[in-house]
Amino acid sequence: MIKKDFDKGRLKNYLLKAKISKTISTEEVLLNLDVAKMEGKNILFNNADVIFFAKHTHKIIPQVCITCIRYNGTESVGIIDRIGFNDDLVFQY
Repeated sequence: MIKKDFDKGRLKNYLLKAKISKTISTEEVLLNLDVAKMEGKNILFNNADVIFFAKHTHKIIPQVCITCIRYNGTESVGIIDRIGFNDDLVFQY
């Protein structure tokens, strides 16, 4: 993930739900959460950062999409309803 894909609003939402106060910089928060690391003067995001804080999670890691399907009966045929969740992990929870 590159910096333009990072969503500060999603980080703020996560911190509120986790009841974590933000008294340090965004970069320090990400480093302390172990979702990023420093390489020289650059911050490098890992997959956990993408799953929690990316603007378009499913475009960066397509496998994070969750699809829920309701079938007619106990067999995996006859789909009644289907919904896909492509948002960040906090939103999906």
